[in-house]
Amino acid sequence: MSELFKISAQGISPDLSSFNGSYDEVNLGEKTSGEIFNLLLQLKKIPIPQTDGDFCYPNLIIQSGQNLLLTLTPGDGKLMDNDTGTDMSLEAIEKVLVTGERFDKRERLQQKMKEIGERTALKPEILPTDRDKVKKNNIDTGPASPQISLKVWKSSGWKDFTYYFPIVTAIFCFQIGLLVLGEGREGDVEMVPYFFIAGAALLPLILPLRKLGRHEFRMGVDWKTNTLWCWRANKGVTGFEPDANRIRGFGAVDSTTKKFNHRWLTDKSQAMYRIDKSFTVVMQKMKTDNYLPVNGSKLATAKEAAEIIEMMNKLWESQKSE
Repeated sequence: MSELFKISAQGISPDLSSFNGSYDEVNLGEKTSGEIFNLLLQLKKIPIPQTDGDFCYPNLIIQSGQNLLLTLTPGDGKLMDNDTGTDMSLEAIEKVLVTGERFDKRERLQQKMKEIGERTALKPEILPTDRDKVKKNNIDTGPASPQISLKVWKSSGWKDFTYYFPIVTAIFCFQIGLLVLGEGREGDVEMVPYFFIAGAALLPLILPLRKLGRHEFRMGVDWKTNTLWCWRANKGVTGFEPDANRIRGFGAVDSTTKKFNHRWLTDKSQAMYRIDKSFTVVMQKMKTDNYLPVNGSKLATAKEAAEIIEMMNKLWESQKSE
């Protein structure tokens, strides 16, 4: 005996002859695969509704027991899988009914890319990213993922503090010492060496502050999920980009921001503007000459950005040759 599937519909009349826009789910009973194909042929003939307002598009819902197999919507004489936004042939639907398993969403997306002539920059066999499933915590940033690494500043603020605080404070101590020495008042002159010693002792602080203010930054690609990722020590993945195999190459832009400091209105000793110096890695994808920022790739200096993009472009060339 043929397996029976539970069929229901939304947005269409129970006989699948016309669109009604209703969100109410209509139970069409249990059908064999042959009966389902007759319903699908009717469904394909329903035109896409051209109306405004809140309405439900036509949907045919196919279940096997308690498992949802497919939700199909008609359009331009075709059937679309609502979960992937891609067209499904009758042969593809038949395979789902026979095996009880859906096509992998990524395979369907790859098929759609081929149909519209989309090309990849490298590794055409790699499936597109499933953006609904990929999260920061399931991207592989381990040694199996091709990657580059560089010690970078945690932020431009850390870099400025590392040098400005010891140097400015040391200069202040030297100036105080010279001022006291110049006045030559008895008793105060004895303090001059201490000011000079304090100033000289502050300068070596640059070394531990430099070590504290820098950490490891990595960029790489996880071909299992087809994602380009950025990673920082003690933070993990700071950002990722889908469909990494469509990236042609990398560059960098000055992404320094200048914001008005509202504290300046009440305290004129404050800076009028707060400047966040930064440089962002950018990528160039297929079918565009524009560069797009890579999420999570902000760096403190132009030198760091230049080193990163040089290493990333070399890494990308190595992936093309594999």
